[in-house]
This record gives sequence, structure tokens and C-alpha cells, in this order.
Amino acid sequence: MWNVGTCRRFEAGLVRLKKETIINAFNQFENDAVIITHLIHKEEKEAYTRGGHGHSGYYGFYHSRYNYARDPGYSSTSKTVRLETNLYDVKTEKLIWSGQSKTLSKDSKDQIINDVIRVVINDLQKNNLLPQK
Repeated sequence: MWNVGTCRRFEAGLVRLKKETIINAFNQFENDAVIITHLIHKEEKEAYTRGGHGHSGYYGFYHSRYNYARDPGYSSTSKTVRLETNLYDVKTEKLIWSGQSKTLSKDSKDQIINDVIRVVINDLQKNNLLPQK
């Protein structure tokens, strides 16, 4: 089991940490492992949904085309992010565990982070790398 109980979040672009700073954080919180998550791919897809509905028979076809012409439909954009999460032993700096996640991007970056944290913790517990709560 690894002691990663207390965590600290540093976002890329905001802080570039020196190795000594990271080691001091491990020592302060008595952690023996560190989890690092980073973005490996981001994708946006545009989709167009047409108006109108299915039809049955000639009048159903006529009616659906009439509605189709009057209902322009709508477009939407879906964003997908793929993240990689690695667990390292603090003392040896060796990789202990690695996983990738793919998620539809939410409006909130914090929501994505919280979702990934929940999935990672569950997988680490399933693999007996973290104690069950």
C-alpha cells in the first residue's frame, strides 16, 4: 500500500516546481508516492442534427419534409480529452502504475479533474495500491 493520503494540486502553466519543492512536499505530508496527471490529447467534433422526423406512407413523407424545411435543426460541439495518470514511488522514482482516461469535456475543468480523481482512486484501490475506505 502507498501513502498518497494528502494531495496538493499544481496546474501546468501556473507553477513550475523545482525538484526540491516537490521533495519537501512529500516529506511534509509523509507521502511515499506521487500521482501526476497530464493531458495527452484534446479533440473537438462538430455535429449537425437536422430537423424533421421519420415518416410512414406518402403523406407521412410529405409531412416530414414540410417539418424538415421549417425546422433548421441545430449544431453542437463535443470536446473530448484524454489524460494519462502515473503513480511513482517517491524514493526510487520508478513508475508503479499508469492509466489513461478519455472523457467528454465538461463546462468545468474542476469537474473533469474530480471525475478523473474518482476513477483513478477506484482503480488504485481495486489493484490494492490504496487502502479501501
